[in-house]
Amino acid sequence: MGRSDSLTLVFRREHFGEARTFIGRLLWAVEAGEVRMERITSRRFEAAWTLRQKFQDKPGISFTDLMSMAVMQELELTCVLTGDAHFEHVGIDLQRVP
Repeated sequence: MGRSDSLTLVFRREHFGEARTFIGRLLWAVEAGEVRMERITSRRFEAAWTLRQKFQDKPGISFTDLMSMAVMQELELTCVLTGDAHFEHVGIDLQRVP
């Protein structure tokens, strides 16, 4: 899930004050080097676009998920913390941790 999607989800599910506190702590953890935040570059966007074309038979997979998959492949990550089963349905050796 992309950063903006994650922020939207937190603000949808929690009261504003709680969401603001959570996001503030998350950004602090990024600044402190405890959490790594990845930026989407044009190269990463192109990799996600390639996946979109590859998985044309799976139109329900969001471009945000495809972007995450592209970054995970680049960084050689194999586990994803998500409730979204799309990560297991694409056959690129990603293991979903619910």
